[in-house]
Amino acid sequence: MTKNEQTDVGSEAGGNGQVCAIIIAYDSCLAHLEKILSVVASECTIIVADNSEDPKKAKKIEQCVLASHGTYIGMRGNAGIAAAQNMAIRVALEMETNFLLLLDDDCLPQPGMVAILLGCAIKFQNRAVVSAVALDDRKVDVSNVRGTKGTLVACRDLTSSGTLIPKVIFEQVGFFDQSLFVDGVDFDWGWRALALGIPLYITRDTYIGHRRGEYSIAGCIPVPAPIRHYYQFRNMPVLMFRTHTPVAWRCTRIIKLPVKIILIALLMPRRVERLRYALAGLRDAICGFSGKIGPL
Repeated sequence: MTKNEQTDVGSEAGGNGQVCAIIIAYDSCLAHLEKILSVVASECTIIVADNSEDPKKAKKIEQCVLASHGTYIGMRGNAGIAAAQNMAIRVALEMETNFLLLLDDDCLPQPGMVAILLGCAIKFQNRAVVSAVALDDRKVDVSNVRGTKGTLVACRDLTSSGTLIPKVIFEQVGFFDQSLFVDGVDFDWGWRALALGIPLYITRDTYIGHRRGEYSIAGCIPVPAPIRHYYQFRNMPVLMFRTHTPVAWRCTRIIKLPVKIILIALLMPRRVERLRYALAGLRDAICGFSGKIGPL
């Protein structure tokens, strides 16, 4: 790492070295982060890249990570999930790890999840990306293969948290797209992998607890923080014009974009604020702006 990358790193080696858990933190709940670390610490080397903007909170997260014998990378502000993932992955590759396990700070892996994912990867001879099925707080399947049958199911849209990527595959596909900043980062990477002939799978032999949005309407419509509408409405049009993006996804987004606007206007709280973010996102998509949101 260079000074230009402006990171703070504290490190103690842990785990077995074969799998490295890449955890992205952002003003994390310390109690929940400790739960995640306790589940994976015995099976993985741990690297936490922290996008927290409050220095005091960042310091507490660092202490929490070091107490679990992990490596802490302070991004000195919110650099976006892709930049944080890329920074942590660079450190992991320097450690000569063989597998990258991607996790968010609001997920909760099932005990033994790492071993099951690793077994699947070995079964595929490290030629596939494998994810755990995602369950919400009600233990309902919210993964991208819900409604399908089978224990090991091929999927099209990658959700990063709970995903195990063999090093050899990551080196083929490359780093995450930092211009997207947040939304669509994992989908874009997965589609690039598919375009190279690398399959994506979800296994139902293990699961990861996954939170969709801040809360939901009628138990089924996830409601994100208002600012996330900016990235959704900016990045969806951008992804629609990329050659590796699936045609079916493009077609559904043509329908879903206006429907989302209607849902925001009719059902969601703070609708004026949300609509401002959404329209600003569309404007910036047209103007070609990328990265972190600027002035509205």
